[in-house]
Amino acid sequence: MLVAGGGVAALELLLGLRELAGMRIDLELLSPEADLRYPPLEVVEPFDLVPPSIALADALAPLGVVHHRDALMAVDVDGHTVQTYAGATLSYEALVVAVGARHEPPLPDTLTYADRASRAHFAVLLAEAEAESGRVRNILFAVPPGSTWRCRSTSSRS
Repeated sequence: MLVAGGGVAALELLLGLRELAGMRIDLELLSPEADLRYPPLEVVEPFDLVPPSIALADALAPLGVVHHRDALMAVDVDGHTVQTYAGATLSYEALVVAVGARHEPPLPDTLTYADRASRAHFAVLLAEAEAESGRVRNILFAVPPGSTWRCRSTSSRS
């Protein structure tokens, strides 16, 4: 079985399959990242804390899972193969695509935890708040009501 994706869902699926099927099935992971990150916890970085991450190779080795460091580009359903961005062709008996949600751009004139650059901007904001000059007196953390992790489908349903 081939699982495409490097997030929590993909790792939980692999753990569950290994638990249920034991070593009777071959498991492979197609993920471009070496580490599993959990983006909601990356907000601790500007406070000089280290966000948690899991080295996928270390986590998958005891499970006998082969980790392909690459990304899914195309699926040939009839041929039971996938093409990767690096040009590899991988065959599969069963495929699970667990690539997660897409990041949506933030509202204008707001600071978010979207990438390393935005975290650096937040660190500057914190430094200005701590400075004697008093340039930044208040910081507001706003979280919209309801779900803050949204997945937008690009397919249409009939």
